[in-house]
Amino acid sequence: FFFNDTATTEIYTEQIVGSVRCVQETDPQKPVHQQGNHEHEMGEVIVHAFIETIEFVLGSVSNTASYLRLWALSLAHAQLAEVFYSMTIESAIESGNIISIPIAIVAFIICLLYTSPSPRDS
Repeated sequence: FFFNDTATTEIYTEQIVGSVRCVQETDPQKPVHQQGNHEHEMGEVIVHAFIETIEFVLGSVSNTASYLRLWALSLAHAQLAEVFYSMTIESAIESGNIISIPIAIVAFIICLLYTSPSPRDS
């Protein structure tokens, strides 16, 4: 490491040397981690790390599943909107009936008003 400050270099050197000594003297029954007044054995640390890893993986899978559900809901909504359009407005326009076109447009506007969020909701 290249540091301009010699005190910083000495601190990092002591930390590296201490870490190497700790790895060389590791005993599975010997406490390896102190947190406050509690000492933890190597087995406890490994089990805790394993549990944390499992929690992380499960959280990632859960988040992915949530996004997939949202994507499926979005696709279903788009498909329903297309079916609604084709069954009401498009069929009324294609029929050419002068009475069915305004009725379909009024039905569409009523449906739009009831399904759209009001400004109070946002």
